[in-house]
Amino acid sequence: RKFRETRLYQVAPISTNLILSYVAEHLLELPRSF
Repeated sequence: RKFRETRLYQVAPISTNLILSYVAEHLLELPRSF
């Protein structure tokens, strides 16, 4: 259970950053932040 929670916390921020960068780039027409 701890391993699974740790993996979730490691993957979640990355997915959020990818979604935010995608939205910013395509909808707001801003350059990628990374």
